[in-house]
Amino acid sequence: MLLKKFRVTEFRSVQDSGWIDAEQITALIGTNESGKTNVMLPLWKLNPASDGQINLQDDLPREKYHVLRNASPKPIFICALYGLSDEEQAELSKIIQCDMTEISDVIVSRDFDGNYFYKFPNEPIHNNENQDFIEIDGVVEYIESHMPKYVYYSNYGNLDSQIYLPSVLQNINRSNLGVKETARARTLKTLFRYVNLDPKEITDLGSESTSTPTQEQIEKTANKKREREILLSSASSNFTKSFNEWWKQGEYIFEFQADGNYFRIWVSDTVRPERIELEARSTGLQWFFSFYLVFLVESELHHKNAILLLDEPGITLHPLAQKDLFKFFENLSQTNQILYTTHSPFMVDSNHLERVRSVYVDSSGKTVVSEDLRAAERLKGKNQPQSIYPAHAALGLSVSDTLLINCNPVLVEGESDQLYLSALKNLLVSKGKISPLKEIVFISTGGVKGIKATSAILSGVNEVKPPILIDGDKPGKKVANELRTDFYANETDKLIMVTEFSDVPEAEVEDLFPKSKFAEIVTRFLPRPEDTEEEFRDVVVDDRPICNQIEEFAKAQGIEIKNGWKVRLASMVKREILKGKDFVISENDPEFSKILNLFKRFLC
Repeated sequence: MLLKKFRVTEFRSVQDSGWIDAEQITALIGTNESGKTNVMLPLWKLNPASDGQINLQDDLPREKYHVLRNASPKPIFICALYGLSDEEQAELSKIIQCDMTEISDVIVSRDFDGNYFYKFPNEPIHNNENQDFIEIDGVVEYIESHMPKYVYYSNYGNLDSQIYLPSVLQNINRSNLGVKETARARTLKTLFRYVNLDPKEITDLGSESTSTPTQEQIEKTANKKREREILLSSASSNFTKSFNEWWKQGEYIFEFQADGNYFRIWVSDTVRPERIELEARSTGLQWFFSFYLVFLVESELHHKNAILLLDEPGITLHPLAQKDLFKFFENLSQTNQILYTTHSPFMVDSNHLERVRSVYVDSSGKTVVSEDLRAAERLKGKNQPQSIYPAHAALGLSVSDTLLINCNPVLVEGESDQLYLSALKNLLVSKGKISPLKEIVFISTGGVKGIKATSAILSGVNEVKPPILIDGDKPGKKVANELRTDFYANETDKLIMVTEFSDVPEAEVEDLFPKSKFAEIVTRFLPRPEDTEEEFRDVVVDDRPICNQIEEFAKAQGIEIKNGWKVRLASMVKREILKGKDFVISENDPEFSKILNLFKRFLC
């Protein structure tokens, strides 16, 4: 079951998040106190791999606590829509005895009483209209057994090097600990579960008689200690091997050691072979060690396809180490979906802005989530300065990438342009049409108004002006003329108009694609018009910008397309291109050679 989208309601600072689309890797960006954690925690509490209990005092909206604490029924706080695999559809179809295409998705919800609710959103009318599919014996049991578990981790769970076992025994099963103490106790539980011992057994294996021992007691104690040393050595070797497959900032050796009532974690590496306590190493290493331990234990022991929820991952890591964390995410996302929160621009992948969701506080003080990274900028009032930072962080990341990596930056107007061109770059490289010596990075300027400022910033880095791709509409032509007579007066060849590579007057990047193929995707993207047989593919024409036609068609048909629709459409097109098929564009299309010529301009 793949998480496709989720919705948070009446949970802490979130009144109603609306449906939030989930990718294989999804980033929730925002400032401190914007409510990022409050958006993610409900998913953990939907189906936790460990802990994650509902706590009314913490989880109910504080201003409604006096009303909702005794409400019956209590409100639903999380809804998740899962896509079913072909195998799961087939198995459920046998249970329900229906066509498998009728049950491609399922919605799972949970209320504050802990009750679960299930629904097939596209369930058709069937023979027994008085019985929902979900009421058929075996359906709920199947969904419950296949629903992915959620593994949540925050910095509070970081371990120290020296662990006093009596305190562990006292705290490990307590339910009245604070947030930080609870997180640490959870990590300790996973640690001892990993070494396949409980703290009491570790303590008992190292205990000695207080009285004068007999020879038999001495031998028995020695055997117990030797057994403990072998067990911990084995666990240390196994953890070291698996850890170094992911962490690329050095080759580390971990040693778990028990000494009386203390459990210690020692670390050495190839540069510094002497053993040093984990607590004395970098906070970044401590974070990755503790996080990886929790993930290793909870995901493997509870469910191999667990969904990973990370709160501010890698915040203590060096920017280059944060990039290694992205490699870890990419590998991990092959088998596990990942959602993470961040307010660091270095933790946003500039090549995948379709994965980013902006989290901010609206004028009423409630947490809002949007795929439109610039949505917060339209707020008015006292919240505006804080709210606009998430969008700026994501947009500014590309500049940070340019400063850190040897690459060829190309400025484009919007995030949708960034998505289209990144996908086309990968397509051309895979077909051997271009072989750039440096990575081409497409940097969104946040609109035509941001072109001048962004080009000035990047030019100041190495005194080389980056190419700029500008739409052929009136605002684009105006800024291009200004740059030709000013900042780019001596390098006008780097001002590239989309109209140079399209026959459409006032062309935008969307007009670089074959119209008929692009229209097919738009038809799937737009909701089906009511009371009409007409669809977008039937009315599109070749000689006008396609985005204008989409907006006109939607208005004529009464279809609501929300802010940020261009980015969502671009994400859909990008996924189709990366599948490696010819559904969007092929080498036989006349537009292919024009796009290739465009990229050759980028590389000049």
